[in-house]
Amino acid sequence: AFDSLGVYRSRLLATLDEALGAISRKKSGNIAGQMDMFSMPDTDAGGGESIVYPEIPEFPTKELLYMEREAAGLFFSGHLLDGYGLHIKSLSPQNIVEVAGKEDEEDADTLADGTKVCLCGIISSVTQKTTRKGDSMAFATLEDKSGSLELVVFSKQYETYRRHIDTDNAVCVTGTVSRRD
Repeated sequence: AFDSLGVYRSRLLATLDEALGAISRKKSGNIAGQMDMFSMPDTDAGGGESIVYPEIPEFPTKELLYMEREAAGLFFSGHLLDGYGLHIKSLSPQNIVEVAGKEDEEDADTLADGTKVCLCGIISSVTQKTTRKGDSMAFATLEDKSGSLELVVFSKQYETYRRHIDTDNAVCVTGTVSRRD
């Protein structure tokens, strides 16, 4: 919403404390309904002090998206996958919603167990586990523009691809659908 103000978010954040201070000073100076005999009624809704924004550049797109996700739980102005469009198109992956189905619909449209799939997305979380044999494996959440799902990365694959399986990494994965697991 603040993007519509025409000021970079970086500049708005840099002056946030100053703006809040100005509002606080204005409120404490104007006790509800009181004014001195030299004051005019406040007809300017935003009247008072004006903010001078510093000449700083906007945050990088990736940082803006992270801040959106941190504040609201999702992206508004884009997606972390936007920069990978050509690569993703060349791989022809399925959308996560095609694989997992929609939460509010019957499972009739979802893929059957054992179906091989190719997915591209951003890893949003990773949990490493140790198997009974002492090997490492991981559970990762993969997100694309359509949804998210859990990946089980077994020990052999985890050892091979461990350096790629990290939060906020863009990946292309192939695997087998397992509804039970």
